[in-house]
Amino acid sequence: MVEHGIKGVVGGGAASTLLASSVVEAWRDTLARHGRETELGGDLIIGLTSYMAETEEEAERIISSLDLSLMMSAQGMPSKGTPSPEKALAYPYSDFEKPYILENRQRIIIGTPKTVRAQIEKLEEEFGAVRPEERRGGAKCGAG
Repeated sequence: MVEHGIKGVVGGGAASTLLASSVVEAWRDTLARHGRETELGGDLIIGLTSYMAETEEEAERIISSLDLSLMMSAQGMPSKGTPSPEKALAYPYSDFEKPYILENRQRIIIGTPKTVRAQIEKLEEEFGAVRPEERRGGAKCGAG
């Protein structure tokens, strides 16, 4: 891939592993092995999973549906669509299921528009991200 000039892409929930920067560092090292020196995060497209609501509490309430849905799927439990927040909040999570939910939550940016934007900007700063509009004068996108 690198030897053909193809850029790297990390998306969805996997992108949250970038918080540990090992994925970004491994990509930079791979580029270097192929003679392409870049800054940390260079030639890498990162997609993030996020959920915003007007308040932190509302974001947590709504995302609880995803928590339960993912946990049920991981355990092969039958589901008739995504459970409601009320069902998810009332669900009696076991000692096994609680850590699973917490681990999944590390892969999602959740909060108000202000707090989600701050978390994205922190990642941008950490990895030297350049937004498309900054690179080529393209249309504004991302956290802006």
